[in-house]
Amino acid sequence: MNNKAQIIIEIQEQWLKAVCGFNASAGFLISSTHVQSIKGFSDEDITKDLIRFFSKSKIKSERADITIVLPRHEVVVRYLLLPSHADEEIRQMVDLQIFKHIPYMKGEAIIDHLIIAKEPTGYAKVMVFAVELEVVLRLWHICRSAGAWVSRMTVSSLGMVFWLSQIPASVLGSADTEACLILDHDSTEICVSSARKVVFSRSFRIGEKDLESQRLEEWMQQVELSFRQYRSEQFLEFPKRFLVIAGEPLSVMIQESLKQVYKVPVEASIDHLDVFVRQGLKVPGLVPYLVSVCGAAMRGEMPALNLIPVEARLAKLNKDRRLQWIKIVVFGVLLLCAAFFALNAVTVKRNWYLAQLNGEVKKTQLRINALQPKVQIIESIDRYLNGRLILADILSELSRLLPSATSLTMISVNNGRSIVMQGMSKRASEVSLFQKALLNSGNFGDVTLNYTNKAMTVQGEASVFQVTCQMTRKKR
Repeated sequence: MNNKAQIIIEIQEQWLKAVCGFNASAGFLISSTHVQSIKGFSDEDITKDLIRFFSKSKIKSERADITIVLPRHEVVVRYLLLPSHADEEIRQMVDLQIFKHIPYMKGEAIIDHLIIAKEPTGYAKVMVFAVELEVVLRLWHICRSAGAWVSRMTVSSLGMVFWLSQIPASVLGSADTEACLILDHDSTEICVSSARKVVFSRSFRIGEKDLESQRLEEWMQQVELSFRQYRSEQFLEFPKRFLVIAGEPLSVMIQESLKQVYKVPVEASIDHLDVFVRQGLKVPGLVPYLVSVCGAAMRGEMPALNLIPVEARLAKLNKDRRLQWIKIVVFGVLLLCAAFFALNAVTVKRNWYLAQLNGEVKKTQLRINALQPKVQIIESIDRYLNGRLILADILSELSRLLPSATSLTMISVNNGRSIVMQGMSKRASEVSLFQKALLNSGNFGDVTLNYTNKAMTVQGEASVFQVTCQMTRKKR
């Protein structure tokens, strides 16, 4: 069993939640928790708060297994029915089809998926998760600034189901299909699981603070909308039981409303998390705010979901390989020193020690030689990452250079640094001004005005133009 410390972090707009613990024979054992309002916090403030939590937990963050839980409202979920049962074929089909169904272009989002059903017809039902790259990189940067290497990013919905899977059936009971509703401070998340595996999830922005303001009817309408969407995805079985995770007395009120509408058993207990808390630990307000966070650490053998960018994974691999290389070199140096002293200790054993030394030196050299190609690959990756072109930088620079009466209708980046722009201007003179501004900025070269034409728009006559250029900014 892996006894490595685990730290699970969820950063929302107004709340930072974190849990630290270890895997024990009875399951995940929570050793410390942290719930902090971050309303008005900058990213630097959040980083400082994380550092304080790491220090309070007395665990070195760089040695812990760090998981980030993404709030459900930050993630786009789509369902695909694909004609294959082979995992690799399904992955390729998802990569080809998913960008037709989500509001992101390729390269603007991180994609991962779970296979939720393989049908006898040869088709597979796939649940695809997409999160904007900018969101992921922000969370990654916050954790790196706090000294933590993130190994996994998952979604709160999976944390909810993983938490349920750890509760014995003798405690909670069993149901083939069940719906878990968790009320956070300012949002509600609904997750439907079948055989303790997630098959559907949705969140909406009505939480405990809103229900205290007599918005129960609006909350019930959103619940009904969620289950309409669930039925529209052609899930045949409606949940046979609801589990409500909320504070008192809201859980009782919600329990009665759900029973009246859906005519299924509704469990409203919030005590099940206590079995995972270290004896004597004081955790005020632990439930429901930390259920999905704790659940992310209880994943066990369930399917993995990881929304970390490839660049971040390579950076982590880079660090691990460098440490491995250093350990081998240190081992070789220590071995050489030990062999040197041994050779001078006893003359009778000199030849035997020399033979041992030569053998170990050869083994060490083979290891070092084997690492050289990997070091070259890592250096190539470093050069690639340092010289990569970031779309946000291009848009920011173009926004600064664009004249007031001129707008762009299309931007295309080709072959890494070639940029094609189309736009229109109320004043023809501003087209030339824009071309000149591109040249003078120092960040664009080979600026060419391909054409400029007159066109009629709703607001009158305008000049339509196309400009091509090359991004010439130095490496970061």
